[in-house]
Amino acid sequence: MDKYRGRLNWNKELEDLREIRAKQEKQEKQEKQKQAEPKKQELAEYPNRNGASIP
Repeated sequence: MDKYRGRLNWNKELEDLREIRAKQEKQEKQEKQKQAEPKKQELAEYPNRNGASIP
C-alpha cells in the first residue's frame, strides 16, 4: 500500500490544482464580462414598462 499512497496523493493534488485553476478562470471570465457589458447589466437592474426585467 505504501507504494500507491504517493500516487494517490499526487492525483489528489492535481485535482485540487485543476479546481483552483478552474475557479480562477471562472472569476476572470466574470470580471471580463462585467467590464465588457456594463450597459447590459444596468438595463437588467431596471424593469421595463411591463414590469418584467430585461434579460
